[in-house]
Amino acid sequence: MKFLSDHRKEKNGIYLPNPEKFRLFEKEKFIKIKNSYAIFSIDDIIEVANIALHMTSDIKIVAKLLDWRIFERFISSIFENNGYVVYVNKIIKNPRREIDIVAVKGERIFVVDCKHWSKEIKKSNLTVIIEKQKLRTKLLLEREWKGHKAIPLIITLHKNLEINFEGVPIVSVDNLNNFLLNIYDFLDQILVIE
Repeated sequence: MKFLSDHRKEKNGIYLPNPEKFRLFEKEKFIKIKNSYAIFSIDDIIEVANIALHMTSDIKIVAKLLDWRIFERFISSIFENNGYVVYVNKIIKNPRREIDIVAVKGERIFVVDCKHWSKEIKKSNLTVIIEKQKLRTKLLLEREWKGHKAIPLIITLHKNLEINFEGVPIVSVDNLNNFLLNIYDFLDQILVIE
């Protein structure tokens, strides 16, 4: 688990070279410090990431410090903060497919694929990524959400060349909140699968 770049990952937690700097987090019960190791639950990490976000105001820096599993939970917390009910790591069977996040608010359903890649997604890879996401969205609607509409969505660490590709929005983590707040401005440009 990557959380802070100068800390080593250890079996029992994350080694803190100077645990005294983190006593505030322990006092607030976000972490437990034991023998210079910080013991975190996933919810603790998300809470600390949200605190760090308020301290730095740069969501991209905070998101880069998280590993991909925590990144997915962090993205889900952004949806939750915008009033969405969130399902993380939703499994569809026959054929088996996993959806990183399904976010529901009223009639709006987002089927989200989180890309925590260190490099920007190349345009040559986008076609495959988009087709897989469209397929997962269709399967979810066919199997579990009949009669509903859903928007496939890709969330990345990086800004991409296109805001949407084949109608599928590609949103960087630092633009996600704005995208959710202004979704009505984009609906005529977005693929909605029925």
